[in-house]
Amino acid sequence: MESSTVANPVIEEPKNSNGNENAEIQKVEESVLEKTSGVEHVYKGQTGADRKDHFIKNSRNNKRNNDQSENKRKRVREESNRDPGTRNEERKPKKNVILLFSYCGTGYQGMQVNPNAKTIEGDLFSSIVKAGGVSEDNSTDQKKVQLQRAARTDKGVHAAGQVVSLKMIIEDPEIVTKINSFLPDQIRVWGYKRVIRSFNPKTLCDSRIYEYLLPTYVFMPPDEETIELISKYSFEKRQSLYMKSNENLQDEDNDEPASSEVPKKEKYVETANSRRSSYRISKELLDQIRTGFGMYVGTHNFLNFTVTKGTNGKNSSRHIKSFTVSDPMIIGDGEWLSLKVHGQSFMLHQIRKMVGLIILLTRSKTPFSIIDKIYKCNRINIPKAPGFGLLLEKPVYESYNDKVKKMPANNPGESRELIVFDEYEKKIEEFKKKFIYDQIFKDELENGHFSQWAEMCDVFPEQYPYLNPEGEIPESAFI
Repeated sequence: MESSTVANPVIEEPKNSNGNENAEIQKVEESVLEKTSGVEHVYKGQTGADRKDHFIKNSRNNKRNNDQSENKRKRVREESNRDPGTRNEERKPKKNVILLFSYCGTGYQGMQVNPNAKTIEGDLFSSIVKAGGVSEDNSTDQKKVQLQRAARTDKGVHAAGQVVSLKMIIEDPEIVTKINSFLPDQIRVWGYKRVIRSFNPKTLCDSRIYEYLLPTYVFMPPDEETIELISKYSFEKRQSLYMKSNENLQDEDNDEPASSEVPKKEKYVETANSRRSSYRISKELLDQIRTGFGMYVGTHNFLNFTVTKGTNGKNSSRHIKSFTVSDPMIIGDGEWLSLKVHGQSFMLHQIRKMVGLIILLTRSKTPFSIIDKIYKCNRINIPKAPGFGLLLEKPVYESYNDKVKKMPANNPGESRELIVFDEYEKKIEEFKKKFIYDQIFKDELENGHFSQWAEMCDVFPEQYPYLNPEGEIPESAFI
């Protein structure tokens, strides 16, 4: 009578294996024999290499499972040791939302968080944490709540309408009030709106509207004193005059000390105040300026309007929807213009360089036709207009809003929220006048920034050889 016992599986000896590998494989074989007792299972088709791969794979899986189990046990221990009052804090439901807010950028190093720098985003996130909108576990890194912004703004630049998205705890109906209680008056959160999980305020933004305020006297031509200075002294000596504090120049003809010294802040303030109160732009010049800004409208290569590294003619094309210039406004002792530019996206410093170029072309009587040549030429030097006059008016989300309107509601009676600033418009206008417009006018009154900027451009015409009545760009202009 045949035995009912199943023969043990046949195991081939591994070939060309060292002692350690044989020992490891032997352990696997013994384990396999143990688990397959009573079952016919033949390994004749396997090689030593097959069994080695099987061993390594299972060892890695076991290690991964052990690590996951240990992490779970660690979380349980931390939870049990936590203060009862905060034990379930991280379990509060977080929702994908956007915050709509405004800020005055004076005193800040820009919008985006930056280590060891005072930023708008840094103060905002800190206030959200203090208000309970972000749990303590996530309070050390805003990436944990996926905080993202619609647009970056430079040092000193303001925003009447700005958007950030994040995962926030919104159970508290007073969360917005609490956030504002921890913010300085120059930053105000108006409200929040629920958005889809995949929402990114930058990539889903169709376009952005910026405003730039400037006094009309910046369009005046250079004064006689500056023209005389240029003709009298070399470029190097003018640099010495303007770049080194209180250093006298030597006259090139007779080597006698020059009477001029480094311009002081008081000089710029005095000059600015005098010109601002007395100068009023003519209708003819205003029309010319509007024509110049209108030449930015459309799709163009704005390579020469940014300093961003890696930018080239293939990735510097941008589309400008509109560029408008307001009628002159008398504010305080001077006349101002409000410029508004609406574009799909902007590169670093692009708007400030667009404004700076029109100012220089006007002051030097260079024809605006040169703008078309600048779109096509190699790199030239275009100065940035002062940053404190620039503000982000608002980001625009037309496509997203259209899609939201068509999305079915999850619950009966539920309405999807559109990203618009309309309901806060009155508060935003009040904030803009008090904290942005007034700050811009105050900065100009106390510092004469536009006067200083214009004079620094006038004194060194060698930096901008494309400023000429012929509207030509010489080889010396390329950098």
